[in-house]
Amino acid sequence: MNISILLGRLTKDPVYKKVGKVGAEDSCANFTLAVDRKGAKKDPTTGNKPTDFINIVAWKGLADFVNNYLSKGRQICVSGSIRTRNYVSNTTQQKVYVTEIVADTIDFADSKPANQQTNLPQQANNVAIPVDPQDEGLFIAGDEELPFNNIPVMG
Repeated sequence: MNISILLGRLTKDPVYKKVGKVGAEDSCANFTLAVDRKGAKKDPTTGNKPTDFINIVAWKGLADFVNNYLSKGRQICVSGSIRTRNYVSNTTQQKVYVTEIVADTIDFADSKPANQQTNLPQQANNVAIPVDPQDEGLFIAGDEELPFNNIPVMG
């Protein structure tokens, strides 16, 4: 089973491009997610927790979503699969090995930044956006449809 679930923040704005043959291009978005290591102690000299920087790639509709709604610093949860590939560098002629996560879903893990103008429904926070929105069984619930919406908040 090849499933990865990561929670972290984008280190910079995603890189969005169209790839493939003219007329049959696919959308592709690449970004790096900074993920703190669970249970790791802070470095006493810097005060920072050990962090891994994971390369993420999203395709088609999910890439369009990434391009439209994600930016540097945004906290998200990504689920997908680990993929490895290699290529020969044009500059060094050396074989380069790449390990990355191919995203299946992306969830917002923070609230919408105040300066971000989007046309997302207000209930879109923490809703998985599938790679193919035409998939059967897609259900995006509004707050009024969630079974735990009416639970009183203690405090």
